[in-house]
Amino acid sequence: MANNRELAWIATRASDDAFFLGRALAEYKQFHDINDDALAVILECKLEDVLKLDLCRLPDDQSPGFQSDVRRIADFASCNFINLVQILREVASVTSLQTLRGDASTSLLMAARDRGQNETRKQKRKDSKDDPKNK
Repeated sequence: MANNRELAWIATRASDDAFFLGRALAEYKQFHDINDDALAVILECKLEDVLKLDLCRLPDDQSPGFQSDVRRIADFASCNFINLVQILREVASVTSLQTLRGDASTSLLMAARDRGQNETRKQKRKDSKDDPKNK
C-alpha cells in the first residue's frame, strides 16, 4: 500500500475532480475554514482515513442508494456515517444554491443587457425622428 505522503499527494489531486469525495470534502473544509485534522475530528476517524475518503467516488445525493453508498464508504474509511452524510448533504445543498444563484445572476445580467439594448434602440428611433434630415 502507498505511504501517507503518496496518499496525501493523490488525495490532493482528487480534490480537484468532482468524481471524487475529496472534492466535496475540500469544499466543506473551505466553507468552514478547517483543515484535514479538524475534519478527522468531525468524522471521528484518523487522518489516514480522511485520505482514504478523499479517494472514494462521490455518491450521487439524488440517488435512492445514496445512504447505503455513504454507509459503505464510512465503513471502508472507519468514520462516522451520520457525520459524513451530513457533510455531503451540506455540500450538495450549498453547491445547488450557488448554481441557482449563478443562474439567477446570469438571467439578471441578460435582462439588464436586453433592457439596455431596447433603450438604445428606442433612443436611436427617437433621434432619427427628431433629425431634420428625416422630415
